[in-house]
Amino acid sequence: GDDDNLRLFVNGALLFESVPNGGGATASEHQIAAKLLPGWNSVLFKIQNYSSACRLIVNFSSDPDELVSAQQGARIYQAEQLAAAGQADEALTILKDQVGASIQNANLYANRAALYVRLEQYELAEADYQRTVELEPKNAGRWQTLGDFYRSRRQLEPSIAAYTRGLEVSPNNSFVLYRRALSYADHGRWQEAMADINLAVEQRNDGWKQNFTTMRADLWRRQAR
Repeated sequence: GDDDNLRLFVNGALLFESVPNGGGATASEHQIAAKLLPGWNSVLFKIQNYSSACRLIVNFSSDPDELVSAQQGARIYQAEQLAAAGQADEALTILKDQVGASIQNANLYANRAALYVRLEQYELAEADYQRTVELEPKNAGRWQTLGDFYRSRRQLEPSIAAYTRGLEVSPNNSFVLYRRALSYADHGRWQEAMADINLAVEQRNDGWKQNFTTMRADLWRRQAR
């Protein structure tokens, strides 16, 4: 891609280094935060090996919580890189020190929870996923993700409870209905599973209707086996 071997420095510090065929970078993956002083502040951005498809996003904020969140996000990304390199202990050390109870950012907890799952730290992951729904109780997607976590752990009742809370927030949400149907199916509760997937199909009057119809057919085949 166009960003292969690209390197970005901020005030002399290497912030991002691409790898051949590594895919594009996103704004949330590579962050650096610095507290600005009163008056003029100088920041030097240096880009090496740039060809044609690079976008640099700079955000200024007077909110100290946003600064802390950016710092935390950068550290979580650092932990993700360590985990990918097989340095699990180092990644866990960073994670446990970073996101504090005072931070009101559900995305940070969700990102850390996902990494805890990769590191098989399931109790810590559960605590972080629970924190996301505490922070954003009216976000059906947060409840769906919590349900997905419990489903991956084969915990039927907690997964159903989480999906049901998501449906209370967003009634007849096709995606949450489908996930709850899968959880029912995993435990052989086919009547409830088919009721959910049928309702999910009924809710769609767009391009997703065929997708959900195919998903329903997949469940029918599972039930027939």
